[in-house]
Formats: sequence, structure tokens, C-alpha cells
Amino acid sequence: MNLRAYSAEKDFSIIKDWITDEKTHALWCANKTSFPIQKESFDRMLADLSERFGDNPFVAVDEKGEPMGFFCYSLNNETKEGMLKFVMVDPERRGKGLGKEMIRAAADYAFDETGATAVQLMVFSVNERARHCYESVGFKERRTETGAFSYHDEVWDRCNMVLRNTKPRGLQMIIETERLFLREMNMNDYDALYAVLADREIMQHYPYVFDEERVKGWIERNMNRYRENGFGLWAVCLKETGEMIGDCGLTLQNIDGEMLPEIGYHIRKDCQRKGYAKEAASAVLKWAFENTEYPAFYSYCKYTNEPSYKTAEAIGMHFDKEYPDEANKITHVSVIHRAGH
Repeated sequence: MNLRAYSAEKDFSIIKDWITDEKTHALWCANKTSFPIQKESFDRMLADLSERFGDNPFVAVDEKGEPMGFFCYSLNNETKEGMLKFVMVDPERRGKGLGKEMIRAAADYAFDETGATAVQLMVFSVNERARHCYESVGFKERRTETGAFSYHDEVWDRCNMVLRNTKPRGLQMIIETERLFLREMNMNDYDALYAVLADREIMQHYPYVFDEERVKGWIERNMNRYRENGFGLWAVCLKETGEMIGDCGLTLQNIDGEMLPEIGYHIRKDCQRKGYAKEAASAVLKWAFENTEYPAFYSYCKYTNEPSYKTAEAIGMHFDKEYPDEANKITHVSVIHRAGH
């Protein structure tokens, strides 16, 4: 899916048929334009939005360039909040996640291209399908205006929903997944990382639990790795809040006497069993295949650390070997080769 500017000449004849009944039309635009949608009325509405709020209309298109969705977007330069309006999707393509994908792409455009700190939209409370779509992207209810609109004998409440920009500022974001983003860590992450590496339960398979100095040293080593190698362990952060919940990345480790590229991961205890380690490690593996030339990637841990090597297996690795060593007694190694991947 790609976004492009709406073209009245190319797109109106397609999108005008997406809304086929009066109630859906009211839910979509609160009757700001005529039903059925007529070009003159639609053009007039877009011109008014542009003049009053600076709105620009967009369409989401498929790989053939065919429109799949439509929305308007504007940025309030004083509050730095963007606003989405008149969101609609081709009804024949509903149920395939396209609405969610388009809203996420629109939000990314707002954050990355216009510098928005948040994106808001309005939706009638009775429009449950649309609300669920927005919630799935991360929008949260901010306030509700009761009795905002009358439709025949019905009175609808209107809900204002907002999505905050939690992407890092001033820090390089390396990887983005459905629920997470991975960025370079720094000393400001000390408290968040201490909550992981100083947890006895999490570190039960390691030679020691980290203290303050070891956590600081961990951060320093990874900052050095970014400069020297172009990679390291990155901060794993929740997209929804920006909160750091652990680390995951690529480092060079001494595995049975060889310096090999290893994918490691540590997730805070209350965030485990939610698939975050697999999601982050899988994305790191993809990044590693695309951005390095190593013939294989490894993951290693103490032989008793079953959750760790099960995560490695979940991203496509398989058992390579076990070998004795002083720190782990026996170290379990998993591997995935570039050939055949």
C-alpha cells in the first residue's frame, strides 16, 4: 500500500461508489456533503476544508495504483496535532486489514513528514467497526461529546480519539515492528535496563545478576558497538507508549573460540510471555540478513535456559551444538544459515 495525493479526475469516479446507503454516509461525513456523493458537492467540501484548516486529501493505492481508501489530513501548527477526517475504505476490500494499514500509514506520514506530536480524529460512538479499527492502530479515546449529531430519530455521541507520537526523537530508530520499535540505547535508559538485568529471576541462567556498574557498562559497550560495528543490542520499546521493556540486537560474541554474530534478547519480566522477544528477534534477524554479509547468525545461552533457545527456534534457528565452558558449564548454540534462508 502507498499513499498519494487525491486526484479528482482519476479518483472521484471510483470512490463515489464506496458509500451506498444513507446511514453509512452520515457516519462517514455527518452529512457534510450530499448523498449520493456528487462531484460538485464533494469538490466544494474539499475546497472548504483546505481553505479553513489546510486539509489535503489522500488516497491509499494498491500495487497497481488503484485506490483502496481515502482520507483528509491537516496539521495544526500551534498545537502540532494532526487530524484525520473523512476516512473511508473500498467496501469490497474490507475485512483484509486495509483500513488498519491505511490509518497506520497516515499516522506515519503525519509523524515523519509533518512533525506531528499526535494525530486525532472524530468518530461517532455507534460506528463500532471504525472505532475498533482505530483502536487496533493505537488510538485512545480522549473525550466524548454527547448528543453531537441527530440522524432521523437517533442521537449519536461523537468521540475524539488520539494517537501520540512515541517514536524516538534525537535517537536513531533502527527497526520497527507491529508492536515495537528498536532504537539505540543511551545512559538515559539506565533505569529501564536495570529493571531487566538486575532481576534475579530473569538473570537466573546468567553467571551473575547485574549491579549498577555492570548495567552502566552494558550501555557503554553497546554505544561503542554502534560506532565501531554499526550494530549492537538496541533498546526494545513499546510503540504505544515508547516505554523501553528490554533489549535485543546483534553483537559479536566468542562462541566456542570463534567471534560470531549473535542475536541476543532480554525482556522485562512483566512483559514476557507476550511474544515480544520473538517479535524483536525476528526483526533483528531480518535486519541482519539485509544489512550484513555474515553467512550465519547464532544465538547462545546456558543449556538450562529453555525459554531463550525456544525463542531462537521460533525465529527459524535450529540446534547447532553444545560445548562446555566455565561461565555456563554447558552452552547451548542455535544457528540459522544465510544459504537456503
